[in-house]
Amino acid sequence: MIGQTVSHYRITKQLGAGGMGVVYEALDTKLDRTVALKFLPAELTHQPETKARFVHEAQAASALDHPNVCTIHEIGESDDGLLFITMARYEGETLKDRIVPVTLAGKRVDHLCAEDLLLYLCHHGSLHCWQNLEMICSVAELIRSQDDMDWPQVENLASELRCERILLLGLFLAHDLLGAPIPDPILDRVQADPKVQKLAMALYKNLFLRDGESPKNEISSKFSLFHLQVRERFSEKIRYAVHLAINPTKEEWRLLSLPYFLSALHYVYRPLRLATGFGGVLLRRYLVKPN
Repeated sequence: MIGQTVSHYRITKQLGAGGMGVVYEALDTKLDRTVALKFLPAELTHQPETKARFVHEAQAASALDHPNVCTIHEIGESDDGLLFITMARYEGETLKDRIVPVTLAGKRVDHLCAEDLLLYLCHHGSLHCWQNLEMICSVAELIRSQDDMDWPQVENLASELRCERILLLGLFLAHDLLGAPIPDPILDRVQADPKVQKLAMALYKNLFLRDGESPKNEISSKFSLFHLQVRERFSEKIRYAVHLAINPTKEEWRLLSLPYFLSALHYVYRPLRLATGFGGVLLRRYLVKPN
């Protein structure tokens, strides 16, 4: 691909590759700017569901305006049928630059630095509503094993990524349940945010269920009230609510299988399905009289 021209983009070098795509740096010959092109692998272009998911990725990202989400310029198709997403090209530190070597069983293993790993574990736990103790244990053991944790760096990175409450909740769970040593200034921040302890109490009810009890709905749902409450900024709450309203779930993609050229209809189906569901609940609650 390097040296080839696709549409009005001249590809200059490969930036990275993964299971769902290959990313190249390219020159936009019309606007004279450097961009990034993500191509769907050729072997996947004949799978309608995969193509639809690729388009969904571009549409979902283009609907967001966030400093940690890249700008999407367009989605296109090459003359030989390869789908690609045109994105802004950013300079700066990569994940590879932040990798640190550790020794495991006498072998060198590349690993995230402790500060990045702590944020990752807190975000992962929040994504899954801290559904088991193993997630909290991972945070606690990481803290105990890192006497030289750079806490100001952790706080600064959480602020840059707009996930301060997510971090504070994970740290509070590790400290409150497992006694992980947390610096006093961070514990003071937890005390200053009553929502953190309120969320923790709701999570405890789900972690320690009696036999036969069911999880609380607002915590058990992947797309739940919990994910709104754990975001402290109003703009983040609105962005998440819009994301839920217009972006189909994996189940909806499977339920309504459409060819690539009709994939945009998923974004009509999702709001209609939500409106129908909530409308039915309201009708049953307020209009249908019990026998």
